[in-house]
Amino acid sequence: MSLRLKSRPRSSGAIGSNASLRPSTERRFAARARKRRLLSLRPLLIGVVLVALLAGAGWVVLGSTLLAVHHVRVLGSSRLDPVEIEQAARVPQNRPLARLDVSAIRRRVEAMPPVQSATVERTWPSTVTITVVERKAAAVVKRPGKPLALMDATGVVFADVDAPPSGMSVLSLSTPGPSDPATRAALDVVASIPAKVRATVLSVTAPTPASVTLTLASGLTVIWGDATNSARKAQELAAVLQSMAAGASPTTTSAGSSSGTAGSGKAGAGSVPVPTISANAKTLDLSSPDVITVK
Repeated sequence: MSLRLKSRPRSSGAIGSNASLRPSTERRFAARARKRRLLSLRPLLIGVVLVALLAGAGWVVLGSTLLAVHHVRVLGSSRLDPVEIEQAARVPQNRPLARLDVSAIRRRVEAMPPVQSATVERTWPSTVTITVVERKAAAVVKRPGKPLALMDATGVVFADVDAPPSGMSVLSLSTPGPSDPATRAALDVVASIPAKVRATVLSVTAPTPASVTLTLASGLTVIWGDATNSARKAQELAAVLQSMAAGASPTTTSAGSSSGTAGSGKAGAGSVPVPTISANAKTLDLSSPDVITVK
């Protein structure tokens, strides 16, 4: 007897199901792979975008005329014409503001004699602002072979004038300038004199730092000496002028001069002791630290 084994046929439904699932799984795997690739490229793409943005911004700031110089504004000038300052500054038009050498512009402006100091600022998007501080005249200087000129308190000569401004003293100096000791001494003396008295000083001569002499509008010559104790000497001068205005009679010495020591004369609270002085006195010597002499 023989036995025959029959194999069970495979279900056609199962085969069809696996076949239909395979393409769907492959699509999912492919989509995931693409997503992973995109995610891996994201930092690179972000970097490229950032570089492009930075390059564009750099070009706008450094290379284009969008943020370049189109206007120059001058502030603080009174003696100088703003156009003069702008011409001296030589600000390059259409130069990007970020590439502007503001220090060089400032140096060019400060090279102008009437300018004491200057600041230069970038005013975005297209303006350069120049602010100047001009020198203030402390005196008029008379120079050998040259016209009268204004001088500031540091001894810098900065502008020629035809005549002295009202109430300003004229200094007679051989070599006027900031480094000249006689110039500094004369300026120290002028600065120490009260404004009311200073207005009566016509001229100041200083052949040397120790021989400063003032000539007043009244004709009185004041021998100041050097600039030491100038504050005290200025008080003495004011007191002498007040005494002369009052028409006091002089105290005559054997030498024919009116004199007094720091301890003599009439003195009130806070006043400087001075000798009695006549209104026709011609010379006042304040060079001694202890004695006022009037001739």
